[in-house]
Amino acid sequence: MRKRIASALLCAAFVVGGIGITASASSILVEKDPGEMTLQYTYLNSINPSLSISNRTATVSGTIKGYSSVTKINYSVTLEVKEGSSWRYVNAWSGTKAGSSTTYSYSKSDLTSSKTYRTKTVATIYSGTKSETITVYSVERKA
Repeated sequence: MRKRIASALLCAAFVVGGIGITASASSILVEKDPGEMTLQYTYLNSINPSLSISNRTATVSGTIKGYSSVTKINYSVTLEVKEGSSWRYVNAWSGTKAGSSTTYSYSKSDLTSSKTYRTKTVATIYSGTKSETITVYSVERKA
């Protein structure tokens, strides 16, 4: 019962905090200290997407770090704009990096003023032939 309540609170914290995370079956919810819950992945150590907007130009950047057993990282980053209650595709970038970590940085100009934007990062982390896929949304920003 305690873990169910903690799981619900953790999910609520991600929604209220403006960051969404979708985890694969290889992630587990771990209670490190009483009342403190965290998602723990098999191969992913951290993923940190960033979106900044200035003068109608978006800068999309981030880091993806795996544990030492990670052999390859595939990622795709999609810039989305809010249209009513849904999100619409604006632009996308992708990459593959051998090794256990990667960084990325891209830009997109001519955004529509007063519109709200976010990024969706989908990363697949490989350890040999095994893998896990994680989806993370950035904080929303206005142009």
